[in-house]
Amino acid sequence: MPHDVPQPEVRQLLAEIEAAFGDVRLGDGISLHQARALDDYETDEVVAAARALDAVARWQDITDDKLDRLNDTLAFMDAAGFRYHLPRFMTWSLTHAGTGTGSFAIDAPVYACDFRNNLKEYAMSRYALLSPEQRRTVARFLRFAAARNRPRRVGDGRSDA
Repeated sequence: MPHDVPQPEVRQLLAEIEAAFGDVRLGDGISLHQARALDDYETDEVVAAARALDAVARWQDITDDKLDRLNDTLAFMDAAGFRYHLPRFMTWSLTHAGTGTGSFAIDAPVYACDFRNNLKEYAMSRYALLSPEQRRTVARFLRFAAARNRPRRVGDGRSDA
């Protein structure tokens, strides 16, 4: 983890994510490879076959490599896929921010929660399956990400490291 991020706060937020989302399973939701196939305008048959490439039962077991390769797929998830994959993207963001990876996966969970007017209805539909505890956890993650990414000013107490 980067030196300028408050480590106890990151560890606490990671624990909150695990507590809120730990038992979530994908079920019939859209998987990472299915989301990529949807983004690529593949046929229904190709989208269905893509599911076999994501045979991981727990979101915690999705590899860093897979998440990095499919880092733009949250936008193509249904509510069940969003609930399943969002915690993995949030943990990736917390553990890889400031490492110089340059991966979009770091910012993906923030952009996936975009509630601008033209995206509000779609964004809200993906929150449909989140419990109140999960929604609070996502909100806490977003507040942390916003504070972490605010512009630095000389003398504001934040390290430039």
